Amino acid sequence: MIAISAPLSLRSCARLLSTVVQRSRQSTLHQFTSYPQGQLRGVSHSHRIPASWPKRTIPSQSILGLSHRYYADMHDTTTSTAPASDQHDQGSLVEPAFSHRPGAVAAPVSTATMLQPDAVVLNIAAKGAYLGRLSVSQLLVGGWLAGVFLSFGCSLMVQVAGIPFTVAGLHLFLGALVFPVGLTLITWHGADLLTGCFMYQFMPFLTGNISPQETLRSLIKVWLVVGVANLAGCLMLAGIGGALTSPAAASFAATLAVKKTSLSFGACFVKAVGANFLVCTAMAGAMATQTPGGKLLCIWLPIATFVAMGLEHSIANMFLIPLGMHFSDVTVYDFIVGNLIPATLGNIVGAWSFAAAMWFRHRRH
Repeated sequence: MIAISAPLSLRSCARLLSTVVQRSRQSTLHQFTSYPQGQLRGVSHSHRIPASWPKRTIPSQSILGLSHRYYADMHDTTTSTAPASDQHDQGSLVEPAFSHRPGAVAAPVSTATMLQPDAVVLNIAAKGAYLGRLSVSQLLVGGWLAGVFLSFGCSLMVQVAGIPFTVAGLHLFLGALVFPVGLTLITWHGADLLTGCFMYQFMPFLTGNISPQETLRSLIKVWLVVGVANLAGCLMLAGIGGALTSPAAASFAATLAVKKTSLSFGACFVKAVGANFLVCTAMAGAMATQTPGGKLLCIWLPIATFVAMGLEHSIANMFLIPLGMHFSDVTVYDFIVGNLIPATLGNIVGAWSFAAAMWFRHRRH
């Protein structure tokens, strides 16, 4: 009896073990979302596939298909053309080789804390493609929100910097520390800032994911619509702020408006180049991390730096100078010719310089 029951027991144990393994595998697969054949949707760039799985690199042109789902799961979507052996280390988006079978799944299993710079470059290009496909009404609302958010940060800076301190320069330092509130709100809520669009709409020219004709049409549409919407949001808050500003803050706003409109064309242009180079540094850094605290830190340091240095940001000046015009003799001509035009041109050069440097270093080869 013992000789007969032993094989039966081993056979039963093997059958039981096989059933447990099969059911465990099925329950694991059901944790993930199944997608139609050949698609990989809503998967964050921060999700990586285990190195032991066979991988297939997503073609670079699929960035166009992914861009419309850019904020689908509150993550930035990216693709990569790097070899599959490098994908796991860089935290790039890859597909398991079996994902093209019917009923296959995409299984995100881990989350990267920070993206590598080459993935950030592709994220910037994807954001440019995403913005180009938005309707005019969507861009108007997103641009108006950005103008309002940035104006709140500027208004807070004026209120703090207008406080009289006995220590020389302390009011400017404290004002610089609170100014990044505006860009933080813009980043958290996905609003559209023109100085960021200078970078987003230029990067597809470099990466070549979109035809030059389509990229140019997208650039013109986004720049015009977002710029007008930013101006509308800033002017609205400046009009309201003129009635609510304290006497000390009003004096500071008037002094600031006169100072900004008194710069020479060359000085304003150079300061604007530096300002938007740092702004794009902040926005690219915020795209590299997925945590709110990480985004906050990546934004705060560069933005506080450019404000403390007294650099020129065209959209911030759309609020600061009209606000100071309530309490000074600065004219609309002084605002447009003396500051807005050179600051805007300098911001464009600053954004393009940052984008070109990032692309050349991390994606050209």
